[in-house]
Amino acid sequence: QKVTVRIHREVSSFWIRNPAGVCQGQEEGEGPLGHTRRFGQFWIVTLNDPPQTGTWEIQVTAEGTPRVRVQAQTALDFLFYFGIPMEDGPHPGLYPLTQPVAGLQTQLLVEVTGLGSRGKLGDPRPHFSHIVLRGVPDGAERGRVPLEPTGPRERNLLTASLPPALLSTTGPFSMELIGQDGEGRGLHRAAPQPCTVVPVLLELGGSPGFLAP
Repeated sequence: QKVTVRIHREVSSFWIRNPAGVCQGQEEGEGPLGHTRRFGQFWIVTLNDPPQTGTWEIQVTAEGTPRVRVQAQTALDFLFYFGIPMEDGPHPGLYPLTQPVAGLQTQLLVEVTGLGSRGKLGDPRPHFSHIVLRGVPDGAERGRVPLEPTGPRERNLLTASLPPALLSTTGPFSMELIGQDGEGRGLHRAAPQPCTVVPVLLELGGSPGFLAP
């Protein structure tokens, strides 16, 4: 949604064509595909929502090499949680962690949000294959782990196992969700918040008043 086409340079003319063959030129104002504005050598075309799916064409005539940039907004995002497996105790399953702990076999739980109904029943759904861990702030890839679906399909939950060796590197890291949409095109979402591996997990417990000063 909210697809914007920005064109920059000494442009003499341009046109945009949607998959149905409908064209819109460089004339300012409302057109069949959206609204066009001009600011000197900058052209901004805001397409009508929702844009038609398929192959679009843009042709630009300009002096030199024009710059064309297409941007869009999407509700697709993901949340993530850390935990360690618990096979015994009063609540077997996954013990939640606010941060991953060095040396522990850590599970990553990913919840994909913003998928909505995804069109008609039976339409192909996006598929997310793996998570990439990158160092902060250098952006260097530290590793990638495969994702496996878990739980009810409508929850859009995925899990990955983070081996201890992957969490042994010092310094914060960020995560990127990698996959494909229903038509095989690449999907990429990055979580802006960095994560830090802590060296030790401290768990306190006891009878009431045990921790009282």
